Amino acid sequence: MGLHATSICGAVGAGLGVSHEDFTDAAARDPRRLALAALVRCVEDERCSASFPHAFPAVLRVTTRTGEELEARVEVNRGGPGNPLSHEELARKFHDNAVRSLPEERRGRARGPNARPS
Repeated sequence: MGLHATSICGAVGAGLGVSHEDFTDAAARDPRRLALAALVRCVEDERCSASFPHAFPAVLRVTTRTGEELEARVEVNRGGPGNPLSHEELARKFHDNAVRSLPEERRGRARGPNARPS
């Protein structure tokens, strides 16, 4: 299941969007995601492993249909101490999570009296 989940995450992050809805049972059966996930191969990267669990780095390597190889490396994960979310991003993340479980009147109270409007 872990490698399958990683393949799905790779497919989702490759351009099909990343939100809570991307990790539902229905999304996991989406033929577009499954087709892209079938092309994903997960391998360990020694530099990433060396900094885990203090950071959650990642590398994405893509070989295009023309054979071109592209690489993107993220050494410091988004939202961690070395790459924090802005106030606006944090407010959006809170909202996106809160709407799933808190009634509207409690969402505003949970943000606190000094929170900026979103």
